[in-house]
Amino acid sequence: MGGAKTVFFPRNMAEALSCLNSSSEPQVMAGCTLERGLPSSSIMVNATQIEELGVIDPHERFIDFGSAATFSQILGTAKRRLPSVFFESIESIATPFVRNRATIGGNICAPGRRRTLFSALLALDARLEFKGENETLFIHLGTFNKVPQGMMLTKIRVPVDEWNISIFKRPGPARIFTEESASFVFLAMTGKGGLSDLRIAYSQHTAYRSRALENRLIGMRLPLTQKTVSAILDETAERLKNSLDSSESPHSTLDSPVAARQFLDLLEFSLTQLM
Repeated sequence: MGGAKTVFFPRNMAEALSCLNSSSEPQVMAGCTLERGLPSSSIMVNATQIEELGVIDPHERFIDFGSAATFSQILGTAKRRLPSVFFESIESIATPFVRNRATIGGNICAPGRRRTLFSALLALDARLEFKGENETLFIHLGTFNKVPQGMMLTKIRVPVDEWNISIFKRPGPARIFTEESASFVFLAMTGKGGLSDLRIAYSQHTAYRSRALENRLIGMRLPLTQKTVSAILDETAERLKNSLDSSESPHSTLDSPVAARQFLDLLEFSLTQLM
């Protein structure tokens, strides 16, 4: 038989943050779609009790999502405001029944490997708001590694941008999350015969986004030639092999040859869309 469990059901943010410091390393839980059982010490949060965690607040240049907003809520209220890759990522996750419970915060903060939505949020330069009892921290997803001690993810800010080319790919089995599952996002802004902006992100066991690769491509004349695409792929393969991006951010290496090969294949497919 398992040991006794301590489960908190806070009625507001003040209680939730107090609970974080009243138990030994409690785990914040929301929809519980990623867990087969509750941890020995957990804090159950939901938007019906803590309303601010479920708010979806659109602004002119960004949308704020409460961390306990479910995927179904997001699909129903904000679908036309953000790039298609964001919603394609969400729609690729499980089934409507699961999306009724699964939350955006849970997908970001799930322990272990990076989940499906991570690459889209990484490419879109999402910003995370964490609250503790005495302070609030704002962390860009590009530098996020783990939830700060004694704090809770409360809000995700996603910029509203328009992209000429938006590509989302989800290798692996459909609707279920396995060891083979990965996600890839490619965003390009074109104009006046050139490439003016670019975002490329991938996640599997780890996440990967190379600013060096993006900067290498931004400003190039379009359409790309086959020679240019081949050169970029060779350079990127060398960067991955030698971990040349490892000092950029926590999301700058791929942890297996299989992931590196998959990333290169997806990058090649995307670059051919610029030829």
